[in-house]
Amino acid sequence: MKHLAGPILILTLSLTMFGCDGKLAGRPDIRGDSKMEESNQEAGTVSLEATLSLQNGTLTAEYRIKNRSRVPIYVFNRLWEFGTDGKYAPAPQPAYILLGEKGELHLVKGIPAVPKSKRVELKIVPFATKVEAGEELSEKFELREPISEYNPYFPMDKPDTTELRKTESAYLSIDYVAETEDLEVKPAALENGLSIWHPALAEKVRRLSSQPRASIISVMRRSDSFERF
Repeated sequence: MKHLAGPILILTLSLTMFGCDGKLAGRPDIRGDSKMEESNQEAGTVSLEATLSLQNGTLTAEYRIKNRSRVPIYVFNRLWEFGTDGKYAPAPQPAYILLGEKGELHLVKGIPAVPKSKRVELKIVPFATKVEAGEELSEKFELREPISEYNPYFPMDKPDTTELRKTESAYLSIDYVAETEDLEVKPAALENGLSIWHPALAEKVRRLSSQPRASIISVMRRSDSFERF
């Protein structure tokens, strides 16, 4: 397989993770107009701080990744799709959007899982942004209610295969990979993006996830063959 490279609800989330065995703290709860912060900073780690806020039908997501490790990292935050001309183009949504069976809204800036229900010729790997050791990366994006689910492997064919749902919780995930001598990094076709390749890339990628927080957000949930990850 080839690899190509009304009221205001505020949720403030933070997780520190290094490697694939990071542990989550207990799950705090947010109801109504409130704000909670968590911090678990340690030297030599990569950490994520995220804030989700809902106001007047717009969900605003802001996050900051702090690279306190000793090597540069590459954050897979530059989502793309092929345009009608066959060339790379920015994805129609700023994040992959998935609503689970229990009402958990998952926003993902990272590598989407390969579908189980169909065969694909190319594995989608978002382009990346380099974050030097000791530096930070910040980004903000917005989504309008009702938010539509989005998985690049499952384009919307029939608009009538969606149903309006309300979320129970929401969280954000970001994928990154640490720089190594055998990691191939090249300029990407999209401005300021980097194409990342490694024969065992899936084993090297790490995911940072904020803790789910109680939230009520309108989402158009797919009822067709759409897969969630």
